[in-house]
Amino acid sequence: MTIEEMIIAKKRLNLTNQELAEKSGVPVSTVAKILGGTTRNPHPGTIRALESVLQTKQESYGTIRPVRPSHVAETSVVYGTSPRKDSTESDDLVMQPHYNTLQDYLSLPPDKRVELIDGKFYDLPAPGGIHQLICSLIWHQLFLCIEEHEMSCIAQIAPFDVLLDADVYTVVEPDVMVFCRNPREALKVRAGEAPDFICEVLSPSTAFRDRHLKLFKYSAAGVREVWLVDPLHKVIDVYDFKDTEEPHKTYTFSDVVPVKLSGGKCSIDFRMIDAKLAAWE
Repeated sequence: MTIEEMIIAKKRLNLTNQELAEKSGVPVSTVAKILGGTTRNPHPGTIRALESVLQTKQESYGTIRPVRPSHVAETSVVYGTSPRKDSTESDDLVMQPHYNTLQDYLSLPPDKRVELIDGKFYDLPAPGGIHQLICSLIWHQLFLCIEEHEMSCIAQIAPFDVLLDADVYTVVEPDVMVFCRNPREALKVRAGEAPDFICEVLSPSTAFRDRHLKLFKYSAAGVREVWLVDPLHKVIDVYDFKDTEEPHKTYTFSDVVPVKLSGGKCSIDFRMIDAKLAAWE
């Protein structure tokens, strides 16, 4: 959630700063500074604590279309030799696009995994086993459903590069994606346009980026449906950017989650995923 979304959610839930502080464990003075705009560089852990409270009933009120964050609470990294307009980086980076391009991205060593977003490189650490297992199980159910219903779509899984909206300044690696408008994009060396469906399985190192910067980028590039799967809290946030009445819903690992893009044909059984995780742990 952006700060603006937090302020609106707080009002809708009719919470005072004191109540929000008590429920989240964040000091009331810190809550007041963040929501009042005094603190410009809130710690990601503090943001997550506030989100955990403000998102509990958010699905009852709908959601706000993602807004481009004015800051990214994650340090970008410098690779290659492209000229820079700035000489320093901070933990709370002000977005200044158009530094690096696809050419810089392709010039990196093959063992260096990054995402390129608005001209900035962001490290992409190797995912853990649970993360990969969830991605595989989601992809497998999507693949089987597409085959069963002979849909003209192709499901892909990371690592697979996507240039959002043919933007040479942004190359991302969604965890799971489905291409339906132009399915052959899934067969290229890298897709030249956005998928129709994207699922990101959140990791501690990339969750903030997925929830904020990338969610905005996906919406702006024309992705219809985005899922954010949180294995830690066992919740799934579903965003349907074509649905003006109910653009956001939250599910749990006890649900069978419908894929809106499929028109009712496909769904992902998170009960099965949860059971497999429990059996294998």
